[in-house]
Amino acid sequence: MFNSFLSTFLHIFEASFPITYRSTKEKKNDWITQGIKISCKHKRSLYTLTKNSNDLKAKARYIKYCEILKKSNKRSKKAIV
Repeated sequence: MFNSFLSTFLHIFEASFPITYRSTKEKKNDWITQGIKISCKHKRSLYTLTKNSNDLKAKARYIKYCEILKKSNKRSKKAIV
């Protein structure tokens, strides 16, 4: 009894919400340069250092680095687009 209910429910559910596939090739990230990739890796390493640290200078450095990287990313996007 439950199996018949489940199969009916799944049939209706799958008909109502079909699976749609997206191509990952549509996204063009030409603005991401090698330098930005390296900077993002450095930002992640700074994050891991400051995550469990109580050093205020290190946290301030991380925040400043994030701001600089954000500005750099915006400039790169504007230059390409």
